[in-house]
Amino acid sequence: MGTENRIEIPEIVHLLSSKMDYLVVALGLQGRYENNDFVAYNPTRNDTHLGSFRICVKGPKCGTWKEFAGGEAGGDALELINYCLFGNRQNKAEAIKWAKVFLGIDNTLKPGELKMIKQEARDYKEKAAEADKERREKSRKMAERIFLSAEPNIAGTPVEEYLLNRGIDLRELGKHPKSLRYAPKCWFSPEEPEVPAMVACINAPDGSFMAVHRTFLQNDKGLWIKRKKRVLGDCAGGVIRLWRGDTNAPVSRLEAGMVKETENSGLLIISEGIENGLSVAVACPEYRVWASISSSNMANVKIPGCIDTVIIAADNDEPDSPADRGIMKAAEEFERQGVIVKIAHSPSGKDFNDQLKA
Repeated sequence: MGTENRIEIPEIVHLLSSKMDYLVVALGLQGRYENNDFVAYNPTRNDTHLGSFRICVKGPKCGTWKEFAGGEAGGDALELINYCLFGNRQNKAEAIKWAKVFLGIDNTLKPGELKMIKQEARDYKEKAAEADKERREKSRKMAERIFLSAEPNIAGTPVEEYLLNRGIDLRELGKHPKSLRYAPKCWFSPEEPEVPAMVACINAPDGSFMAVHRTFLQNDKGLWIKRKKRVLGDCAGGVIRLWRGDTNAPVSRLEAGMVKETENSGLLIISEGIENGLSVAVACPEYRVWASISSSNMANVKIPGCIDTVIIAADNDEPDSPADRGIMKAAEEFERQGVIVKIAHSPSGKDFNDQLKA
């Protein structure tokens, strides 16, 4: 039987995504709406607090969901059915059968009716893709405006004081990373629209601007401390280029042969967070240092051809935790890209910043 005579799984997913408001009701989920999300009590456990189980019911990401408390649970609308009703994310047969009943699709459909349903799925897919493209570009432009409007010189600002409070004295490097700036009035929430923040530029593999990382700051009894971290823009595969090492040049110039190679030019250190990466840069300024924003994003990073060795400055997470699995996945991916990979852990504390402070 040709594909024109049957409904395919991607088409089922698109149709489900176009009916998310009805789907959360049909699944019996309880919760509340927050902007584009339906925040629900998780039916797979004794959930007494709203917040971690979020389902996008409108907007460019409509149909996607994530259980943040569970670490790795998440996916599309069909996987949501499987997760809530059948508890088996490997075999989707029962979920597909349930979805067809929900959508009114079964083997009794006439060819003309099935053709109309398939066209509806294609239309939704195209519309969603265009909306997602517009959203991505809008977020990127907004993020770029935030970064470019921030103060490039962080000396004497709350950013410098915050880093000093974390034991990071950038004056030891002789200059501040160009990827970090200070925004005295950065959007935080409708209740607090203007909050000081350390903003960091997130770059794509080719060096182009992708997103902005914001570390919101607050003054606590005379000390500037971290309040919250957020990313604006799509950052998958992006990095914050914190330090250029002894070449003092971007990797693009090194790859093009425009910079003389040094003993350390082929080595790259990648950390998860900014503070951990800066701690390594202060301790070992001869090495190039990047921050991948999170352990889950690290595996998405493409290593430049001029790099032959990567050292992952990993946090001391619990073995087999989501963060630890993210690091191991990144190490495997970097090896697949053809570089030597080493994983370094601080001998004390959670990470190298804890070691630096100690």
